[in-house]
Amino acid sequence: MVKIDEKTIKELGENKDEIRGVDFKTDEGFILGKWGKEGIERVEKEMKKMGSPLSYKEISIFKFYPMGFRTLSLLAIKDVFEMSDKEIEDMGKEAPKHSLFIKILIRYFFSFEKFVKKVPGGWRKHHTTGKLEIRDYSLEKKYIILRLKDHQAHPLYCSRYLLGYWVGIAEIVLKEKNVFANHLLSGLQPCP
Repeated sequence: MVKIDEKTIKELGENKDEIRGVDFKTDEGFILGKWGKEGIERVEKEMKKMGSPLSYKEISIFKFYPMGFRTLSLLAIKDVFEMSDKEIEDMGKEAPKHSLFIKILIRYFFSFEKFVKKVPGGWRKHHTTGKLEIRDYSLEKKYIILRLKDHQAHPLYCSRYLLGYWVGIAEIVLKEKNVFANHLLSGLQPCP
């Protein structure tokens, strides 16, 4: 395992964004599915070592938590299970597919056009900073171009986990299996 350095922990603690607890619960489901209760215990133990104790049982899906805490948990998951950046992206891609709420909402209550109109407001219900924009889209050509602005995030979360998450959403909305995404991001900076 690679030790997460104090500088990274400090930088993450300075992030003012907050995120709903549902992200932690999604991670909990992912871990349970792959590594069982022992996996949960391993991640919680690693978080405690970093000085940020985490108890998945105590997380409320509706409550807001610091984004830095969310990113630390993602770093702990990556570290504990020796996951590559691509595996973190795949983890993000699976998240919406396991959310009954998202599947029902998208498949049965939203047309593609309604989805495009609702996405920006959905971001702000989930995060306290940032603005998600639909830059362009076409149902006929089956594409969506999203841009996240004014959101500071660690590259593992922003350019890996979220990238995978939006690919998973796009697969559901577009009813396609081979969705791809690209991004431009390097270092600690705002999401592109």
